[in-house]
Amino acid sequence: MQYITIAFGIIFLTAGYQLAWMFVGGVTALIAAEFIDQIQLVHSELERISYALAAALGGVLAIYFLRRLMITLAGFFTGGYLALSIPALYGWVMPVTPAQSFVIGGLIAALLILAWFSYGVIIFTSLGGSMLLVQNFNFGGLPRGVIFILLLVIGLLIQLVMLQYSNPDKEQLTPTEA
Repeated sequence: MQYITIAFGIIFLTAGYQLAWMFVGGVTALIAAEFIDQIQLVHSELERISYALAAALGGVLAIYFLRRLMITLAGFFTGGYLALSIPALYGWVMPVTPAQSFVIGGLIAALLILAWFSYGVIIFTSLGGSMLLVQNFNFGGLPRGVIFILLLVIGLLIQLVMLQYSNPDKEQLTPTEA
């Protein structure tokens, strides 16, 4: 599952907005894999991957009918994940419980995506992709906090350039069009 997580991290980092269906499917797969681990539903890695990919397919199919809702939900879970992961990366102690951190981070992400759809998705896919890569890839002794920031900047730049040049004749997707 680590290699699949790294692949999702690269996709989120570089093309999360442009491949919104992949963002939703990836987040769904990662949530399913974590849930499967928590309830100890399966005993082999192949079964775990199979269930996670089945959940991802469900998320991908749902995005065709409920695009805005599914992207906002994926953003909520990404924001919650980041609210738990970023303080752990930098060694910060949070004054609230992990559940409160998750909900607060998720709500902030969901509200930003609702308010600035294109830019909100780009910000949270870049953050999420950076964190997935930092947590699952060995960068050979380089400080993980520095790598996180560098990957974040690279991801933001790539996605903003792709947004700018993907449809030069059209305006950016606004929240009401999503």
